Amino acid sequence: MNSLKKLWQLSKFLVITFVLSLFLLSHSAIAQDSVGMAAVGKMFDVSITGGQFSVDTTTSIPSKITIGSAVVSLPPGETGTIDEIAITGTNGKIFGCKNLKVQNGTDLIKSCGGLAFLVPGDTRYQAKGSNFQPSPDVEFGVELSP
Repeated sequence: MNSLKKLWQLSKFLVITFVLSLFLLSHSAIAQDSVGMAAVGKMFDVSITGGQFSVDTTTSIPSKITIGSAVVSLPPGETGTIDEIAITGTNGKIFGCKNLKVQNGTDLIKSCGGLAFLVPGDTRYQAKGSNFQPSPDVEFGVELSP
């Protein structure tokens, strides 16, 4: 049973990594804005299990990307806390915040204080969340846009 749980956790991590990689690499076909490549309407999902989630992944950014909005998608009435978000690029921390209460429609970028400018090179995305309720096992989605 324990090995099935580990396999499930590994598979969730691989799916998240794959989706995030696709999102970040898909920007080569999107028109450039004044800052560089814009993130347009892309969505990624993270499974919340037992009221919490954790993501830690690194991917290569091919060109500049501006993320102006990251809107949370949760079932109606579901709330939780983003304990920490940190995006770190080749030149150090790009974006981050802590202890953010979220519900459906919360804009993570606006709530954390501004745009996220991703630069070319390896970029590490880390996020942790907890206290998701009333259902402890739901999907947490984020839609990114310029």
